[in-house]
Amino acid sequence: MLRDATYRAYDPEKTLTHWHYVRTGEMRHIIPNHINADIIINSAMPFELSIYKPKLIDSFQTWSEKYKNDVLREDAFQRASRVLQFLKAIISIEDDTFVPGDSVIREFIGGSTLEYH
Repeated sequence: MLRDATYRAYDPEKTLTHWHYVRTGEMRHIIPNHINADIIINSAMPFELSIYKPKLIDSFQTWSEKYKNDVLREDAFQRASRVLQFLKAIISIEDDTFVPGDSVIREFIGGSTLEYH
């Protein structure tokens, strides 16, 4: 969501309302086939979610309220509410200056020193 909003001009709310399509694709194509991969790389950093939290929590709060009674957006409400509760349990890191400029996390939060082609 962060990368799409920053670099692709794609509205994060649209990502939320289309999340069920993404999940369906994962369940159909990625999950059943991951056993065929030669290697699996987990590039997550221990502080990653703490960096993302202050950039996302207000949006998820807004969406969970917006879709609360919208029967046509029940999926968006449930996902927004789950992510919101998850984010509330995480300690925020507001200052991301310690994240190196060449870290892959910079692709999501901005400030990368790498050039993209």
